[in-house]
Amino acid sequence: MSHCIHFGACGGCAVADRTAVEKPALLQAALQRAGYAGVTVAALVETPLRTRRRVDLAIKRYAGVITLGLHRARSDEIIDMTECVLLTPRIVALLPDFRILLRSIEALRRTGAVIINWLDTGPDILLRLDGDLTGPDRTKLIAFARAHNAVRISVAKGAAEAELVVMLSSPVITLSGVAVEPPPGAFLQASAAGEAAIIQAVLAGLPKLTAK
Repeated sequence: MSHCIHFGACGGCAVADRTAVEKPALLQAALQRAGYAGVTVAALVETPLRTRRRVDLAIKRYAGVITLGLHRARSDEIIDMTECVLLTPRIVALLPDFRILLRSIEALRRTGAVIINWLDTGPDILLRLDGDLTGPDRTKLIAFARAHNAVRISVAKGAAEAELVVMLSSPVITLSGVAVEPPPGAFLQASAAGEAAIIQAVLAGLPKLTAK
């Protein structure tokens, strides 16, 4: 991961430079500390770079400057993200214009957060802010959605329930062959390949049924 300019500062990839041999050992040590000694850890499944379809970013406004990114490891400091070799480039491409948008959003007073899920139908955005949306804020969010083909933008004040601001088309993702409309900010497995590997591991671990 040394080819990422944020590696070493950004807490999002704290152990991403570990080898396929080292990472299972870290997991075994963590399980042992939690009281699960002797647990067998399956072989690591490596997924390609630039395929992560979900990100949860912190936002800070200070002296007119917007900082948008992930936290430094074990810190409240936000590393201003300009690239990410894990994220799908489609999400990374949204960020410059999203920063510009945030500068003009009155409901962003000091801090906030955004979850971007890239669904089958496009980006689904949940924005958490520390102020109340104004009419001009709504107009700007709708314009951003139209300019970037965002299927849905929802906004919440703090931890409150999200309010739909704009939905241009159905927010749909296919899970195990079933088309699903997830709620705003829904947790997704980081990549489709990772999701498939987890499903396969669960199925392999199920007891085998015998015909009667």
